[in-house]
Amino acid sequence: TKANKSKKSFSINKSTGKITIKKTDMTGEEELDGAVLELYEVVTKEDGTTETVLLDTHVSDTEHPWVIEELPAGSYELKETTAPEGFTLLEEVTQFTVNEQGEIETLNGETPENSNLIIINDRPSTVLIDKQALGDFDAPDDNAKFTLYYTEHAAVTNADDEQIEAPTSFDGVRFTDADGTDITDTVTFGETEDGVKYAQFTGNVKIERLRDGNYELEEIAAPDGFTLVKTNILFTITDGLVTSTNKVVTDGQDQVTKTNNEDGSQTITVYD
Repeated sequence: TKANKSKKSFSINKSTGKITIKKTDMTGEEELDGAVLELYEVVTKEDGTTETVLLDTHVSDTEHPWVIEELPAGSYELKETTAPEGFTLLEEVTQFTVNEQGEIETLNGETPENSNLIIINDRPSTVLIDKQALGDFDAPDDNAKFTLYYTEHAAVTNADDEQIEAPTSFDGVRFTDADGTDITDTVTFGETEDGVKYAQFTGNVKIERLRDGNYELEEIAAPDGFTLVKTNILFTITDGLVTSTNKVVTDGQDQVTKTNNEDGSQTITVYD
């Protein structure tokens, strides 16, 4: 199947249906701003092959849901090209068919509960900071203390494809401990003299909704009996995922590793 990025105009007289497309978190309850979605029609050509033709592009807005009226009967695809800030990019394509009444007949191969609504869920970016010991034993994490600096927001472009400056922020970021308890209110948030935003926390944590950009993790207190990691850990988040970290080595052993977990989260392990 080939994708045709040239937009196809469409005026409809076959159907009178109305379809609403919403972008939400994984619960389906919180609507999200800033996702870029593309709507394609799946067209069968004379030789029997298919191609997708771009019909429309929409930026999700909690105040103005995407409502498509009088979509012709046929097959369609929805693709996410930009994730909301603090969320991972949805790589799966949403496929649906529309009947002669303008209602959704199938959604990803199944009959939908609501024939006029499509909800597309995004998973929050999730990074676990895990303190361990070099060797075959665990390091207590209770006294390990870190400062996470948000050094640079990812590049952002406006409607004219011009790059604009985007501020860094920890607003909406959630911290939980190893037991899943929300500890965001125990985190110290601040700003350096140079204007770099930071979050300071103790122990192993799970951090959700970090925005795209560059980060720097500094260990400022090691567990009792252990030495500090003297080199700050640099990592980049792209489309909600940690895409790169710097290499920190002591006595031939890596002091930082990144692991992709089955649930879509990622773990940055810091070894003392």
